Amino acid sequence: MPPNNDSKPSAPLTNDRIFGVIPNYRTVEDPTRGIAPLSTKQKFQIAAGDSFDYYAYPIAALFAAVAQAQNSPQSWGQGWDAYGKRFAAQFVDQTDENMMTEAVVPWLAKQDPRYFRMGQGSFWHRTGYAVSRIWVTRTDSGHKAFNVSEIAGAGIAATISNAYYPQDSRSIS
Repeated sequence: MPPNNDSKPSAPLTNDRIFGVIPNYRTVEDPTRGIAPLSTKQKFQIAAGDSFDYYAYPIAALFAAVAQAQNSPQSWGQGWDAYGKRFAAQFVDQTDENMMTEAVVPWLAKQDPRYFRMGQGSFWHRTGYAVSRIWVTRTDSGHKAFNVSEIAGAGIAATISNAYYPQDSRSIS
C-alpha cells in the first residue's frame, strides 16, 4: 500500500498509481506541506505494499520469462520447473530489495525512503533533482544525506540473492 502524502502518521498508505497500474507508493507530491517522518511500521508498510502489490506478480513473471528465454541461469535448464524457479527468484529479488531499500536500511540509517517531488523549475532542473535522488535522500529529521538506504540496501539485497541462485550465476554481472 502506498504512503499518504499527508502529515498524519496514522494513515501512511494510499492507492497512488502511475497510468492507473504501476504502484507509486513512495512519492510525496507536495513536499511543501508539513511532512511527518515515517515510523518504522510505516516504512515496513510501504515496503510490503511495493512487494506484494498485484502488479509485482506479473512483473516477476515477465522477468522470469525473459530469463527462461535466455536460459539464465543455465543450470536450471528449461521447462515449467525451471520457469517456476526463475519466477520465485525474481519475486524474492524484488521483495528483498524493497525490504532492504524501503524499510530495513532506512530504519537503521534513520532515512526517509520516500521521493519528494520537485513541482517547480525547468525541465532540466527537475530532471537533475530526480537523478540526484539516487545519491541524496532525506533523513527522518528532514535534512539531506547520502542515500545509504538505496545504495547499501541494493547491495545487501544482491548479497542475499547469492543464497538462492546457483553458483554458476554468481558473478560480477
